Amino acid sequence: MDLKIADSLYEKGSFEKAVSYYTQIIEQEPQNIEALEGRALSYRAMLQVEHAISDLDNIIEIDAEYHTAFFNRGLIRMEQKDLPKAAADFEKALEIYGESFDYLTNCAYVNLLLKNYRKTILYARQLLDIHGDDLNGLSYLAQALSGSGEYELSVQYYKKVIQLFPANDPLFCANIFNNIGFVLIKMEQFNEALPFLNNAVTLDPHMAYALDNRGFCLFKLGLAEQGMRDIEASLEIDASNSYAYKNKGIILLAN
Repeated sequence: MDLKIADSLYEKGSFEKAVSYYTQIIEQEPQNIEALEGRALSYRAMLQVEHAISDLDNIIEIDAEYHTAFFNRGLIRMEQKDLPKAAADFEKALEIYGESFDYLTNCAYVNLLLKNYRKTILYARQLLDIHGDDLNGLSYLAQALSGSGEYELSVQYYKKVIQLFPANDPLFCANIFNNIGFVLIKMEQFNEALPFLNNAVTLDPHMAYALDNRGFCLFKLGLAEQGMRDIEASLEIDASNSYAYKNKGIILLAN
């Protein structure tokens, strides 16, 4: 059975047929890593993730240095929300292969989700060593610095994102403006925070967190009534926003 035919079927999106061809190859050559990986990718595309993981596990048993098997297993574990195992797989792929933009990006992202900020900072800085203007690297680094309490540096990197990508995506930019405002609130720099939060709400009037942050900022600037209107609007958009309830309570207690 020709591996090229199976690969061609996979590339065309004929995943069931690809699995059939890969399986015939594997039956004849149980340790054919390329066929196992092709079948694993096909299974993943078909959302049969347990079969995909089984094939990737078999590859790793055959060759413990086969980095793409770790990486692909990590992607599946990310999709399954198994973040600690995904992080272990991504980091193993990186360890085996060495510097890889894709591997570093996923290592940074999964550790950010896990709130492993020191690791996120490490991987994000490596991304920026490769490409100093990488959007993901800058954004992950800014978020991790904020999470670890390094607020001034965080704001610097967030501002760099805005400078480099001013009109890349209005909703993305709104999120960055909101994050800058939030960090400045953490620093109790309310006058500096307000223009960024205004920009966030202008770009995305339905961003509940931006409205909530602006409401709290306005309250801190002595504009409690305006602040309460923003927080109420935030809760109308997202009634599960616990931060908005907390800030509403703070304003009510203060008045």
